[in-house]
Parts: sequence; C-alpha cells; structure tokens
Amino acid sequence: MKKSSDKGQGNWDAHLMQLEVLMKGQPFWKIALFGVMCAERQWPVYERLCVGREWGNAKGMRKVMERLWQAIPTGYAIGDSYMGMIEDSVLVPTEDWDGLAVEYIQTMMFLLELFESKDKKAAPKIAERNWAFLDIYLDVEPEGDEGIHSLMAAEQAFELQLAEALKAVENKDKKDFIHKCHEQRAESILKDFWFKDYPGYKPVKRKKSGFASDGLRFRTAHQTACISDKDYNLCWDADERIFAALEQYRESGYRYKEPAGEIPVQQQMAEIRVNNFAKGEYYSFYHSMCYTYYSKAKKLYLNDQPMEETLKALYQAAKCAVISAQLFDLSPRTDSPRKWKKEREEWGYQHTAMYYAMLIYEYETAYALMDGQSSVYSCFLLRMLRGEYDEAEALLEECRQKADPIYRGADYRLAAALCKRDPEEIRASAIKMLRAFRVVEDLYEEVLPMYLILAVRCTAQMGIPIRKIAVSELPEQLIGKNSPFSPKDSMPFGVEKLPGN
Repeated sequence: MKKSSDKGQGNWDAHLMQLEVLMKGQPFWKIALFGVMCAERQWPVYERLCVGREWGNAKGMRKVMERLWQAIPTGYAIGDSYMGMIEDSVLVPTEDWDGLAVEYIQTMMFLLELFESKDKKAAPKIAERNWAFLDIYLDVEPEGDEGIHSLMAAEQAFELQLAEALKAVENKDKKDFIHKCHEQRAESILKDFWFKDYPGYKPVKRKKSGFASDGLRFRTAHQTACISDKDYNLCWDADERIFAALEQYRESGYRYKEPAGEIPVQQQMAEIRVNNFAKGEYYSFYHSMCYTYYSKAKKLYLNDQPMEETLKALYQAAKCAVISAQLFDLSPRTDSPRKWKKEREEWGYQHTAMYYAMLIYEYETAYALMDGQSSVYSCFLLRMLRGEYDEAEALLEECRQKADPIYRGADYRLAAALCKRDPEEIRASAIKMLRAFRVVEDLYEEVLPMYLILAVRCTAQMGIPIRKIAVSELPEQLIGKNSPFSPKDSMPFGVEKLPGN
C-alpha cells in the first residue's frame, strides 16, 4: 500500500502555493465560498456512507451545509446549535471507509471555525482537507496510482478553476455568483471510484440525539463510542494489568527480583513499571503513573461508574503528578547547568503538576510548584482560587498577549470574563472554551479538562451564580467550593516508600 508521501505530496505543495497566490487579497466571502464548494464535493460521499449506519446524520449535516450557504454573503459566524448538530454526528470509525465520514465531519467543524475566525488566508488549508480526504481513500484503494492519481489531478484542476473564477468575479455580482454556485449539483470528489468491498448496508432509522443544552451535547456520540472503541479499551486493559502487577508486587513486601526469562508482550509495560519502582526510579515511575491513573478515571467516568471511584483515581493521578515534579527537582542535575535547564524546559511537567494540584484543591502545593515555566493562565487561575484578585487581574494583559492559539484564545476570554464577574459573560466564555476543546481534541483526550473545570470553580469560590452548563466535561463534584476528595483512602501506589512518608 502506498503512503501519502507517494501520492504527489510535492505536486500538492506547488498546487497550494498557486492557490495562495490566486486567493491573496480576496474578500472573506470568496474564501468562505471556496470552502463550502470544496465541502460540497465531500458531501455525496458522506451521504452514501450514512446509509445503514446508526451514526449517519445526513439530514442534520445537510442543514449545517445550507446554513453555511446562507452565511457566505455576510460572513457572519454560525450559531452554536449548528455545532451541536455536528457534535451529534461524530463517530469512531470501525471500517476503512468510515474514515471518509470522519474527515467530512472535521471539514464541517473547520468551516464553522473559519466563519468565526474570518481567516482570509485559509484557501490552502481548505485544499489540504480535500487532499487528506482523497489520501484516506487511496490508502484503502490504491489502484492506478502511478505518479499523481487521477482523482488528485482532477481535484487540483477543480480548485484552480474555482479560484480563478472567484478572483475574476466582482463584489457587485456577489449574490448572483453565490446563487449560481449553490444551484449547481456538486460532483463527488471520488467521481465514479468507490470501495471494492463496500457492503450493501440496509437502511436503519437513526437514534434520536440525547440531552442538549445551548446546543451542547451532554455526552456526544463520539465520546460514548470511545467506551467501546478497540484502541481505547486496549489502553485501559493495559492499565488494569499494570495495577494488577503493582498489587502483586506490594503483596511481596516490595522484594525486587529480576524477571525470569522473556516477558510476554502483554505484560511488558506492567513489568517495566514494577521494575522502575523496585530500583528506586521513583520520578519516572510516578511520571508515567499519573497518566495511568488519569486514564483509569476517564474510563470509570465514561462508563458511568460511581463518582467516588472516579474521584479516587483522579486524586491518585494528581498526587503522582505532584510527586513526580517534586522528585524531579530533587534529582541530580546533569554536569552542564545549561543542559539541565534545557531538559527542564522541554520536560514541562511542573506546569502539568501545578494544574493537578489545583484540581484536588491543594492550592498551597500548586503555589509551591509555580515557577517561570508555568503558563500565565495557570498562574491567573491560582491567584483567583487563592482569593488574590488584584494579583490575578494584574496578569490579565499578559494573558491576552500569551493567549493559547490552539484554543483560539478562549483562555484569555474566560480570564477577562472572570475579572468582570459578569455571570452571563463567564458562562458564554466557558462554552467557547469547551467548544475549542471539542474541536481540537478529536478523541476526547480532555474528558475532564482542568483548564475549564478550574475556571468554572473560580465562580463558585467567588460566589458568582452562573447558570449550570450541563455537559459531561463539567461534573458538579469538581466545580464546587469544597473538596470532594478523600486523601486517606486514595493515596497512589507506593507513597509509603518515599522519603518522609
């Protein structure tokens, strides 16, 4: 099977540069039309893939598409309810061809983001989405791909023709040109190509969407599907083997023995953790165990297990993060102070540990971990949680300057809203941050996003009554004023062996 690098990537790089030149300096409505026209070529593929699949939502996604057409002349951002339709349509692929449905959904998310950002330089990014769409198909059906595949060549020709037509049209003819494009029936990006082994799915009735608030799904179809996703469960099963190995080692009285013979593959990770701990390599042990406990917490939470168990695993994850950060600072420095400083900056775990300490209400511990590597947003939240409001507001301008571009600056908007103490503005900013998380985190790595949980908790500690945001990412137990954790029964494995315990 050929890889994407063999399918004319260099040719596409030149194509993208040509597009960039053609679309340079064009008004935003032309960029928006270019994006929607490209998405229309993916639409016939998505519509066909929806037949016979419970996740299929051709009707809902068509509504989103039509709303995009309406917004092209004005360029106005699209309402949150349409993002809700997209969120209710995400899926975990189970067959090779499902990857195209995933790509289409991500294209639609990208377009909604585009209408909000008004990015006039987005034409190459839009074209790259079509390239990725075809790349997925050709990885499964690599027939006739000597040189650049005919589908790739046809897509380039379409995009260049469209870009040239857009460049030529005058603004006074905008409405007529958009109407003409809308009336044209889009040709499938796959033309007459299709999957050889595609089964004849029988039509099924789509299940109704679940609880929604402000267009936000309480638990999206994608998030729910992660519970049964093969790759996710393999990770969580590995975590369970690690815990079993650790408990067995604890029962042995912490007597370390070299493993006899070759370790079976399915046990290697568990044995590595045990051996690291037994050798006294506590820093690396707790570093990795933080993520293991956090994965356990996510699995428990997504499977609707008792919240007490989720909280216990979260506490264990947080303590592992804090312990690892503290042990790192106590570990021997390298011979070169400059090299150690570089390792420290690249490591960045203190920043994560600071968030974890705040998550479990240990604000003084978080303060002790705060240093020059901590993000300004984390420092802002810690000041707010400690009631140091003047110091927090003094950081607001720096929050603006260093707003996280990955999350579209949602961290700064929420920080500014917290300083204003306006309940509705805080709530609206929190929802924007949640949406930013959902767009970036394709597989919901941020099931329990600390950035957002801590910000909403600030409102509770300040006594600001915001309307409840009923989504799964914000469990009530973590956004209240008082800690729900029980340290006595929740310490992570092996803490009793550390110095001072």
